[in-house]
Amino acid sequence: MVKPEFAYVAENLLLRGGYRKTHFQADQTTLQSVSQMGILYNRTIENLTINGCETFTPMLTWNRSFVSPPAIFFFHEFILQSLIRKHLSLNTNLQVFFDSCSLNNFRAKDFEVLGEKALPEGHIDILIKDCIPAGYTRKIIIEVKTGKANFGDIIQLEKYVTEVGDECVLGILIARGFPKKVWQKTENKRIKCFTYSFGLIDKTQKYYLDELELNFRLFPLKR
Repeated sequence: MVKPEFAYVAENLLLRGGYRKTHFQADQTTLQSVSQMGILYNRTIENLTINGCETFTPMLTWNRSFVSPPAIFFFHEFILQSLIRKHLSLNTNLQVFFDSCSLNNFRAKDFEVLGEKALPEGHIDILIKDCIPAGYTRKIIIEVKTGKANFGDIIQLEKYVTEVGDECVLGILIARGFPKKVWQKTENKRIKCFTYSFGLIDKTQKYYLDELELNFRLFPLKR
């Protein structure tokens, strides 16, 4: 039997095929349970001091001619996922996001933003859920695409929403752009669309992740 507070991690491991095919990811409920285990460490903490070193920070680019690992990497979808997750992990940004989705009774401080979640239908890119579930867990599923959205993306997101069931409040598709017919397909569904932008960033150049993070914005599509 799996204790309820570990169900999220256990389910993720099972759907991914075991420890060798997954990363460990714990939600707030799991961490609270773990924090009550064992004995509190009360010894003196020794700091590791390293002098005379230079921090290596790789750069990112959309220009394939600049790509030169490990110094410069192409801007892949998992990087965009990371930027979105970090952006929404700030309560101020998450609250704006909720308000843009007309989720006016949602308070950002009550939620947490998690990375990839495994389902039988595939892997959810980002999952927003209650920090401390009380029987019923409100969930928002986010699917991320670096390019323009297509009909297949909508269909995939619909499958995720159906799989999660009544606990799924909303499905969100974030992409660089939305053709009109693709956007229209989300009408009268539990799906909202957002575009992302890096402002005046020149995509022919190369940047550090921090630079992209400072310029990153999300914009809801409105009918």
